[in-house]
Amino acid sequence: FMLSKTGILKYEFRLFLVLVIGTAANAVAEMVKGKDPVARPGWTMYQMAYVAVIMIVSAFVVPIKEVLKWRAENPCAATPWRLRMIAAVYGLLTTASLVLFVGGFSFVTDGESLRQSGAGGAT
Repeated sequence: FMLSKTGILKYEFRLFLVLVIGTAANAVAEMVKGKDPVARPGWTMYQMAYVAVIMIVSAFVVPIKEVLKWRAENPCAATPWRLRMIAAVYGLLTTASLVLFVGGFSFVTDGESLRQSGAGGAT
């Protein structure tokens, strides 16, 4: 997204097309295996979840792209307060996320039942 010269709506639309085509391909693969993709939508879309995450994250970082583009066009100019505030807010969010990650914070409260269900991966 940061290297794309198109606007956010066109970028999101292209990602949506990738998501739809990929999910449809996964659904066809599920049907070939003899499974019902409608009954298991999470499994059908699982491999395309990264595209959904890219769509969400790119929508959140639009202001950062604006700040970086402005700085590239005005390398020596004083930064306006609005752009400084955007950078500060995103810096605080990044710092808070890092502190929570390093501190071992988890949204999962019952990890044992998660492991027993087989969703815990290798842990």
